[in-house]
Amino acid sequence: MERLELLFANFDWDGFWLNVLVSAIFFIFSMIVAIKVIPYFTIKLIQKKNKVYIDRRVIAVVQEICRFLNKAPYKDQELHHQSLSIFTSIPEDENYQFAGFVKINVLSEILRIKMYIIVNEYFMKFTIKDRHEALKKENIRLKEFRNHIENIIGFHSLHLDEEILSEVSEICLDIRSFEISFEFNKTLEELFPENGNEEMPGVSGIGEVSGIYQKLLEVLNRIIKKSKFKTELKS
Repeated sequence: MERLELLFANFDWDGFWLNVLVSAIFFIFSMIVAIKVIPYFTIKLIQKKNKVYIDRRVIAVVQEICRFLNKAPYKDQELHHQSLSIFTSIPEDENYQFAGFVKINVLSEILRIKMYIIVNEYFMKFTIKDRHEALKKENIRLKEFRNHIENIIGFHSLHLDEEILSEVSEICLDIRSFEISFEFNKTLEELFPENGNEEMPGVSGIGEVSGIYQKLLEVLNRIIKKSKFKTELKS
């Protein structure tokens, strides 16, 4: 007992608690590194290794948007005054890879704003009956486009930038919203059949379509800038 008391009496308590404090600090620091720092650098390493694959997924989105815009029925001299070719550089050989071609200069803010007006004016020039038929065709086109885009981001969402993924997904939601709005026109068709004496009082969905096209130009512009694509304008 005397030896035990003597041991505690001569024990270096200051050194002991200092070691405890240092060990605690080291443990906390190690946990922070394990929880935040290591996963961060791991993700960065994976992204670096998968850069070529990621670029291919983004290119697929760009090409699908370009294809859809190029087949749009909305023609305007100012809107189609310039076309835009899109390329992505490959770091290994510093060459350029073709990414897409669009008949509209999506880099122009004025044209992106005007797109809404052009789409709206396109439908308003028709009679109500023809306007409804034109919207039917657009509904088919938009649904097909949405399916293609959803397939791309569905299978390859882990290989897309989070911001790009969010914006493209939002467009898909806008298209789905239009599809639901367009369903109201079927009710009007039943109330005002073609062989009747009355004409449909109007159609629903024109504003949604105009907004979708404007947003497509805006999203394509942001993808080009965020992904640092090279572009070439031609008149």
